[in-house]
Amino acid sequence: MFASIMKWGLLILLLILLSSCIRKDLDNLSTRNWSPEIAVPLINSSFFVQDIIKKFETGGFIKTDSTQLITVVYTGKVVSISGENLIPVPDQSFTTIDSSSNVNFAFPGGDLIHFIIVKSGTFNYRMLSNRQEDIRVTITIPKATKNGKPLRIVRDLPYTGSPIEYSGQSDLSGYLLDLTGSAGNSSNTIEVKYQAELMSNGQRILLDEFEGSFENIRYNFMEGFFGLKNFEKGMDTIVLDIFKNWISGTVFIEDPVMNILVSNSFGMPLELHLTDFNASNRQVALPISGSAFNTGYDLGFPDGNSIGSAENTDIVLNSDNSNLQNVLAIAPNRLNFGFNVTANTNPFTVLGFLTDESQFTIDVDLEIPLQGRIDNLVLADTFAMELDNIEEIDYADFKLFTENTFPVDLQIQVYFTDDQDQIVDSLLSTPKIILASGIAEPGSDIRIPVQEETIISFGAEKLDHFFYSSKMTVNVRLASTGGGAESVRFLSTQSLSVKLGVISGLSP
Repeated sequence: MFASIMKWGLLILLLILLSSCIRKDLDNLSTRNWSPEIAVPLINSSFFVQDIIKKFETGGFIKTDSTQLITVVYTGKVVSISGENLIPVPDQSFTTIDSSSNVNFAFPGGDLIHFIIVKSGTFNYRMLSNRQEDIRVTITIPKATKNGKPLRIVRDLPYTGSPIEYSGQSDLSGYLLDLTGSAGNSSNTIEVKYQAELMSNGQRILLDEFEGSFENIRYNFMEGFFGLKNFEKGMDTIVLDIFKNWISGTVFIEDPVMNILVSNSFGMPLELHLTDFNASNRQVALPISGSAFNTGYDLGFPDGNSIGSAENTDIVLNSDNSNLQNVLAIAPNRLNFGFNVTANTNPFTVLGFLTDESQFTIDVDLEIPLQGRIDNLVLADTFAMELDNIEEIDYADFKLFTENTFPVDLQIQVYFTDDQDQIVDSLLSTPKIILASGIAEPGSDIRIPVQEETIISFGAEKLDHFFYSSKMTVNVRLASTGGGAESVRFLSTQSLSVKLGVISGLSP
């Protein structure tokens, strides 16, 4: 709001200044007395609060409630790691001299996995026989099924000279891996069997070597009892352009609210901790603290009947559980925050699941209701100037008329500087209130319009300083009604009317 008010003030000032070099149709104006007959109108407009602050550079927006109070909202988003990255499936190899082998997957977190639906990956195998006969080998993985049928690989190995050796692989995409073992009461285990027989008579034999591996397995779905996990989301930032031109002073917002909206589709218990919350401006940083940061937050999570859905948890920071009011009082231009997430604080107790699309998202909404006090808030900005001198102009007088129901006084001073940033002149001899706060009716948010008239005169010397300056620095000082003592409300119904006229003298 306040940076946008400054932009409005700059708009008026730029029109004031630039109009002096574009009005060449004033040859016949020879008097400097103000009257409707000779004043040339430049501006005659009305503005509402929402007109002034509707443009945000960093994604903010405004909303109003039933009382027409305006609230500025800024949002930020954090997206979690995916489920398959949280618990990857390790490559697993085995070698056996028997016709059956129980392959044990060693998950790094000690997770006890029962089922995996494979998105991609391969089963690789190698076999060797010193028999001088043709051999047929049938490999089966009884609990690796697709469309209800187990994985079965048949290979004929013709004898072409000893030894007979063959390597191959099978695509596991779409297969369900049941890791509960042959008895169905285990985890992380799957049985691989082969049957080798002589093609001449069907006699069963053992191969001299048989080895295999499960490699590069990625999954669509995983179910089991998961171990303790910790993962941090690095710092994220919301840029608050509402305060970006802050120099000094305080803003006391009565009821700021930060909503932390968590959506979780991990099928396991998660605990969220708020870490490293702080706000900063160009001069100082202040931690965001309070009772809201003293504990973790248990996040809702979907059960096995809600795969693919998400559970939502809302965490609210306000003046009761945080120092958010004090933080906004420094007029921060950046809000920084981080999160730490712990999965399965009581490991191996909940039958959980993950999908390749499982994630949690955190939306951070900062709501700044425009209700409170503005105490001597100073904003400043500097602009480069590239203007051509118009030597015919000897003077330019401007008359600014405002009618205001906003609950704020606005005082402006403009300095013109040279290439070495030295001040060569100022717009006003002393800073002046060009916008006076509207007067509140007793017991009401309705404000009686207050009118203010400002006359700004540019003589030949000031015009020269203006045209030959390389930069313009604008200082805006804001105070709510009563010199910053009163708590005020900015409403969508409040408005500002502006009229600006000009008269200038030209050299003969």
